[in-house]
Amino acid sequence: TGVSEKNDFKLTAKEACIDYTRIKYHQDHLANIRRAMLNKLNVKGYFVWSWCDNFEWKEGYTARFGIAYIDYMNNQTRYPKNSALWFVKFIKAPKLIQLCGILDETERRGITFDQLLTIPEQDECVYNDGKSTTCVAFNLSIYKATGVFAPSPVQFK
Repeated sequence: TGVSEKNDFKLTAKEACIDYTRIKYHQDHLANIRRAMLNKLNVKGYFVWSWCDNFEWKEGYTARFGIAYIDYMNNQTRYPKNSALWFVKFIKAPKLIQLCGILDETERRGITFDQLLTIPEQDECVYNDGKSTTCVAFNLSIYKATGVFAPSPVQFK
């Protein structure tokens, strides 16, 4: 399954590429995959449905599932949606930063990524893994700098 959005033909290509719901959907699924892996499930991979908007047998061109927007009215020009840009940053993030630990912590606290990023550094607070927030805050600052948590605006020509 994927995230279906109604194709609103009134939106510009730039507006249609703003898909925060899809980013949240994939963040949540990746967090669930992390939990499955911690429970020793043999996870082989993860893929996005779909790479680009396409013709759906039931909905035709009225639903959009892709992380790349196809402008059907303009020679089928393709634009990366914010979710595509988020995925690129997620995949390229330094491997030494433990995003999975951050996902676990947000769930434990019952907060969102945005809320976690606004928590002031508090050395007396210790995370489940025994690390102080100083270490976690450093990791989060790197994620902020790379833009993993805040999708970059789509660049249009």
